[in-house]
Amino acid sequence: MAAYFNFNGNTNDTSGNGLHAQIYGNSENVSSTADRFSNADSAYTFGAKNNDIDPVIWGSGMDLAGNSLTITFWIKGVFSSGLDDYGGIGVGTTIPGTPNAGGSTGQTLHIYSNSDRIRFSFFYDDLDAAQTLPIGQWAQLSFIFRHDTMARSIYLNANLIASQIAA
Repeated sequence: MAAYFNFNGNTNDTSGNGLHAQIYGNSENVSSTADRFSNADSAYTFGAKNNDIDPVIWGSGMDLAGNSLTITFWIKGVFSSGLDDYGGIGVGTTIPGTPNAGGSTGQTLHIYSNSDRIRFSFFYDDLDAAQTLPIGQWAQLSFIFRHDTMARSIYLNANLIASQIAA
């Protein structure tokens, strides 16, 4: 199942599959802005966290268990030196900032970049790339997971920067 978010003023899935996303966390510090081509309301700017929850775009309704996936997006890193500053997305049944009753459900994925790393966290098994985003420039991030081999990879501007076999 595919989803496509072109952020034309909202977080709706425009693929026709109805897998809409929402903004969680400190949503009052999230605003729509211009994308890398200067198209108005086609990207999001994330502000500070609130109650220890960073704002994040979060999708639900996608069953990740037993599936391969590719997620690609453009991001412009504007980070302070604080490790809590990040830009990212998540998919799953556990909403960010809420307790995961009963432990891992095997249904969550979150990917992000901060001033320290780029992370691919899937089923509570993290792959970190030591490389960071170029600050103040648009960059393409791609995250790939192949269920048949359990291989996962992180690409920055089409260059492989981290890979491993997931546990």
